[in-house]
Amino acid sequence: MMDVKKYKNRKLYDSVLHRYVSLVEISEHVRAGGEFKAAGPDGEDVTAKILAQAIAAECEAGTHDWDHKVFMAVIKATPRKHPPELKVVKGGALT
Repeated sequence: MMDVKKYKNRKLYDSVLHRYVSLVEISEHVRAGGEFKAAGPDGEDVTAKILAQAIAAECEAGTHDWDHKVFMAVIKATPRKHPPELKVVKGGALT
């Protein structure tokens, strides 16, 4: 089990290994069949956010050829808690 604490400075600390870990190490751990959980600075569960960041980092780096259908299935399978209140601002960014 990898038990990670995410600090306000965005560093990820594994309390089992007693060291900082990277998103790549988390991805490798999960791919090898390991369990993973993460807590934010205030103790909130940020496991899904960290896993999403790890996937996004791999997409940016081009280290894996992800099939878009995987992401579509995840989005479809995830219920929304609250309706999104996103606005498009100058430059096409969402806020």
